[in-house]
Amino acid sequence: MCLVSVLSLPAFAGRGIIVGNGGQSVRCVRDDGSAMFQSFDLFEGSVHFHYAYPAYPNERSVELALRMAAKIDQAQGGYRFHSGPPIKTVSERVKWVAANMLFMAQGETLDPTGDAGEYQVFPDHCELVQTIDFREPSIITVNTDVWKSLSTIDRAALYLHEAVYWFLRDAGVEKDSRRTRRIVSYLLSGGELIPVGEVPDDVSRSVQYCHSVKETAANGWKTQLLIYRTGGKPPVIQVLRAGGYSFVNQFLIQSQGPGEAFEAPLDPDSPELHKMSGISTFPMDVETVLELTWGQGQMLLAGEIQRKSPVSDSLVCETWGPTGR
Repeated sequence: MCLVSVLSLPAFAGRGIIVGNGGQSVRCVRDDGSAMFQSFDLFEGSVHFHYAYPAYPNERSVELALRMAAKIDQAQGGYRFHSGPPIKTVSERVKWVAANMLFMAQGETLDPTGDAGEYQVFPDHCELVQTIDFREPSIITVNTDVWKSLSTIDRAALYLHEAVYWFLRDAGVEKDSRRTRRIVSYLLSGGELIPVGEVPDDVSRSVQYCHSVKETAANGWKTQLLIYRTGGKPPVIQVLRAGGYSFVNQFLIQSQGPGEAFEAPLDPDSPELHKMSGISTFPMDVETVLELTWGQGQMLLAGEIQRKSPVSDSLVCETWGPTGR
């Protein structure tokens, strides 16, 4: 049984033109005065998350970016809970980005797009340099001097960054590029993705699909999640979308209080109040924490996706049996 999310907004809507959209690189000066450039995504992944990156000696940067994009597309799947045309895949966006780059004259620079979000302070000899600006409707402006100094994997990271960020902005409410950088650095370090919305075959009880109370399917749910149980194990709460953010990888809530043995489907009308919570793993933002509360006539998802992005959403649930609703 496979019930898959969620991304069904119009194809080229919300391209990220309003709040900046563009990839950065980090420029570090060596002891001999020469400069070294690395994409911000890979720099952050290496310094802050201790990722190591393969050399990828036999691939062109576009081909490498497309191979990583295919992993995202496969994880997202093609099923949706409501009608509407699918948005462009990440692979399609990588191709579009590569075909629409406008390289600046040598010596020209780009102003910061201001969408990097919070990140740790760079070493004294390093600085952030805007490498790509993707705020115009059909042009991607590239700093030629920086681009020429980048390796194959760093160029692939920037192709992928633009495509993933664009994809997430279409699918949700992305305010900055932090989640994008997590995904890009994770994938290029060799990380794999688990398909979103994939319910195991050995589900022994019904599957619940829960969504926001106040929104309609036509406008897209603010929150979507699945609840299911396999064998005699505790229920699994799989969040597909929360706070308007779509999850590229699975977000599973599996913890439970001591001594509690919850049933599935979870009963919002239970006389007792129950809670289950969980924290996301890469490539999601490390600050993502969510908690599901149910009972006493309520079903509520609360927490935080990124700092200053709180989640508080009342839910209603539908139940599927082995053959559907």
